[in-house]
Amino acid sequence: MRDIKLNLPPGVNPDEGKLIEDLLADDRIRELLKKYDASEAAVRNYPWIFNEWLKSMNNNEDSYGSIGSGMYYKDIEIVDDYPNIVIRKSRIQRLNDISLSHRKNYLMCDLSDKALSYDIDKIDLSGESENYKTVYQVVKAWLQGLPDKGIYFYGGLGVGKSYLAACMMNYLAKKGHKVAFVNVPKFFAEARNRVGSKDEYNRREDFIEESLSKLKRAQFLVLDDIGAENVTNWVRDDILLPLLDYRMENNKSTIFTSNSDFRDLRERLMYNQYGNKDERKADRIMERIRTLSTEVRVDGTSRRK
Repeated sequence: MRDIKLNLPPGVNPDEGKLIEDLLADDRIRELLKKYDASEAAVRNYPWIFNEWLKSMNNNEDSYGSIGSGMYYKDIEIVDDYPNIVIRKSRIQRLNDISLSHRKNYLMCDLSDKALSYDIDKIDLSGESENYKTVYQVVKAWLQGLPDKGIYFYGGLGVGKSYLAACMMNYLAKKGHKVAFVNVPKFFAEARNRVGSKDEYNRREDFIEESLSKLKRAQFLVLDDIGAENVTNWVRDDILLPLLDYRMENNKSTIFTSNSDFRDLRERLMYNQYGNKDERKADRIMERIRTLSTEVRVDGTSRRK
């Protein structure tokens, strides 16, 4: 490329003049001007904008840079010889958006972005126990048949119960089904905290009613970590029982994960927050859980190490 010599206008300091000269000699700037059919006046009038663009990351959709941990990059647009810095999604972020596009089919979702990427077809079974391999085949068969009766995954901490349940919901959401994944202790804690709450317009919020409506409407629901919540009469009798009743009566598939088997869960549900025992109410809940799901034990090494 030929050397560019500039006759600097009055008031332009030598440093800025050198910058303009360097910018106009840069192939990326020349290509940019050509792309937008812009003149060199754009660079002469706004050199610092072009310089910022050149210094920001690598100025391409594959760069990792400092914006959003590589999820975005700085680009530039020129309109009527005026340059504008714009922030665009990187290729990585666009691919991530595509991979998480099934999120829209979650009516309620307590899964992280990482968990939303779990894929039943990408589970590596090479180092898994025979039990886990058997459970995996049970899950695959269930997803192929989609029976009304769900699965009650139980086992030790971190053995992959919630992982499998998340895989199932992701698979179904990608197929267009309306699903929900709710962590039971978290949901009940939020329900208690939101009682009587109001929105920014001082209107009463009905978190419970709205949430239960979504959980009832979901074609497939995961109640994650049931049995780990603090059992109260209100939680057990006014929230959990009506939800399970509705899903049972309307043949809605429900998946459970728990550290407790059916027997241990019944013991937990039997006592309220005051230590008062009520076997009848616990049995009512367990009758519905047994109707809605089949016990499947998950064994293996903890994945939380």
